[in-house]
Amino acid sequence: MKTIKQIADEIGVSKQAIQKRISKEPLYTVIQEYISIVDSTKYIDVDGETLIKSAYKKSRQIVADNIHANQPTTAENEVYSILRETIDTLRKQLEVKDKQIDDLTQTIREQAESIKQQAESINAERKNELAETIITGQQRLTNGKKEGLFKRFFQKKGTNI
Repeated sequence: MKTIKQIADEIGVSKQAIQKRISKEPLYTVIQEYISIVDSTKYIDVDGETLIKSAYKKSRQIVADNIHANQPTTAENEVYSILRETIDTLRKQLEVKDKQIDDLTQTIREQAESIKQQAESINAERKNELAETIITGQQRLTNGKKEGLFKRFFQKKGTNI
């Protein structure tokens, strides 16, 4: 007598797979007489083991038959070949597009850096102009006499009173 685990190891499936298989019809009713339980462990005698192994052999044969039946025809092979070629072509095109995107990204970075430098240059020029204006205004104040508020307010443009 063997345990379900021992039979599962021999067949190359899990213990749960065996338990599931023997819990369903048609195997369930046939195998019940070959199962005995000792200390919560199921033991299956030689005839039951043979039934389980034959059930797995049949299912494996069905799978093998299906695999053989599902072999592609010549026309399908041609379609697969065309699809593979198309996929290869698309991959190559994708590589080219990736390269183009990288080049454009680099160009954008370079232009952004150029714009940043131009903006800094313009900003520096404006700061210099503002500084010159402030210096010129201070020189006027120190060179000339201070004008009163009334005089500055009513003074005509272009004339000094």
